[in-house]
Order: sequence, then structure tokens, then C-alpha cells
Amino acid sequence: MKLSFYLKNSLIKNFSKIRYHKSHEWVKLVSDKKALIGITDYAKDQLGELVFADLNKEIGDKIEVDEEVSQLESVKASAPVFSPISGKITRKNDNAKNDINLSAENNGWMYELEIENTKEYDQLLTKEEYQKLL
Repeated sequence: MKLSFYLKNSLIKNFSKIRYHKSHEWVKLVSDKKALIGITDYAKDQLGELVFADLNKEIGDKIEVDEEVSQLESVKASAPVFSPISGKITRKNDNAKNDINLSAENNGWMYELEIENTKEYDQLLTKEEYQKLL
């Protein structure tokens, strides 16, 4: 009973917490099995204003860590987006381009995953670790 309570509270504490991948994507837990994925503010600033966001995977597709899932284009450059964790796509943000332009880390999620391996989330960078990387 106590272990179950601890695990449940531990997962709740992680909801809304963002973890980061070294290739400038973020992962935000929304439940014990689902996460939103997007690009960091740093990546957005490097790209500039997005003019196109191609989410080249479909709902139901399974993806692996570091697999390319999207291509972003801005007035300055084009860049791939890689998945920071493995899982199955459960939702796509059809308004991702506009949401990322407004606020990459707050509202700019690109897709939602059903998480395959929660240990992958635990291995991602904390905000402090990511900022040191920059």
C-alpha cells in the first residue's frame, strides 16, 4: 500500500515537469503513460519564425528514440525534429506551427505519445542539465 502511494505521488509530481533531449526537444508528462513532445525555446529562437511544420508521422505510428518525426521550416532554415522517447503517437497538433511560434515550450507541443518505456523519460536532461548544455 505504501509503495503504491509513493509511486502514484512520484508520478503526480512529474506531471507538468519538462525533461529535455540534447537535440533540443522537450517531453512533458501528462499522465503516467502519456507525454507531449515539442521543441525547446532555444531551438525555436535558432530557427526563427516557422512557416511550415510537417508532422510526418500519423496517429497510431510507433516511433523509437532519435527517430525523425517532423521537419520544421522557417524563413532562416530547415531542421528535423527527433523523438526523445519511444512510443505510439496518440494525438498530433495540427496547429503546431502557430503554437510553436507563440510559445515553443508552453503551448507548442507537436504530438502526444503513449510512452513505451518510462526509463527513457528518466534518462532525459533536467532543465538545469539542459541549460548547461547550451
